[in-house]
Amino acid sequence: MDTGLSPETLAKITDGLVRTPAGFHVHAKIVKLLEQRAEMGRGKRAIDYGFAELLAYGSLVLEGNPVRLTGQDTQRGTFNQRHAVLVDTQTEQEYLPLAHLAPDQSFCEVHNSSLSEAGCVGMNTGFRATIPKRWCSGKRNSGIS
Repeated sequence: MDTGLSPETLAKITDGLVRTPAGFHVHAKIVKLLEQRAEMGRGKRAIDYGFAELLAYGSLVLEGNPVRLTGQDTQRGTFNQRHAVLVDTQTEQEYLPLAHLAPDQSFCEVHNSSLSEAGCVGMNTGFRATIPKRWCSGKRNSGIS
């Protein structure tokens, strides 16, 4: 089984991960990170762990597999590596690029939870008990907008 991605697919995922909505104010340090990630996705810079992780999640949602992450500081990444959710510096509006890669992709959600195993398990258990079945088997374009 081939598990690799074509350069075209990597470019598509990269473009979605580094794109922000018009008028969205990204922190200057994150702007620099997005510029570096654009270079990583085009082979001009080595891919770091945080970006490799996002590329993997991006490939999953484009293939129709729902992705949902929860945990302490999951949106940003414990060691500041992920930055899956971007925050507008003026409005504090959140934006999840992984939820906006393609119109026909599966859904993706990334949530912070309390620092406890019970908090994360409880959140996931509640989600599974209430999730519509179509989200588990079908495609849905959702997320933070």
